[in-house]
Amino acid sequence: MSSDQKNPLCPIEINEYSKLFDYVLSKQGLIYFQTLKRNYILGKDMSLDEYDKLRLMHVYYATANRNPQEVSTWQDICITLDGKGILEKGITIRKRI
Repeated sequence: MSSDQKNPLCPIEINEYSKLFDYVLSKQGLIYFQTLKRNYILGKDMSLDEYDKLRLMHVYYATANRNPQEVSTWQDICITLDGKGILEKGITIRKRI
């Protein structure tokens, strides 16, 4: 396994992940995050706001816990949602013609 696969935020060291953000999820925030994640995994209908919160809370959770697998999962979710046209608010993709 390459270094990038072990550490998806390379060159940031795993032990430095938690320094990326000044926020942590509260107990209620963690419950809400797990609910959003479960709904996403089960393919339930979600609003754009819920998808945005899932993206944001997932990266906070992954980095606060210094968990490379969760960072990779967050990246996969972002790529999948972008591929489905479910973009973050205010983000536009310009197509080349």
